[in-house]
Amino acid sequence: MVADKFTQTIQRRAHFRVKYPVEHAPRMIITGTPYVVIDISERGARLGNPMRRRLPDDIFKVFVWLHEGEPLKVLAKVVRLEQANVALYFLQEIPYNRILSEQVYLKKLSQK
Repeated sequence: MVADKFTQTIQRRAHFRVKYPVEHAPRMIITGTPYVVIDISERGARLGNPMRRRLPDDIFKVFVWLHEGEPLKVLAKVVRLEQANVALYFLQEIPYNRILSEQVYLKKLSQK
């Protein structure tokens, strides 16, 4: 289990999730529609879906715009709907160094 000052919670997952403040959250595009990333790991993400838009029932392409580097294209599947959020599972891992870069980005913001 890992705790950090960004999340103030204990992580019990196999992959550490980077949690974003709303004003610094990256975007994810699914079937042409942008979604705000609430948190992300190498294997999944939670997105804001306040309009409760319908997402594909099967595997679909997701474009992820993180803060550094080129946009990523991964295959994903919806695994859980939570009120105004949706949880995705990535069938391909996002490279760990990209997740680590996001943590560094947020740490720099917190030191300003």
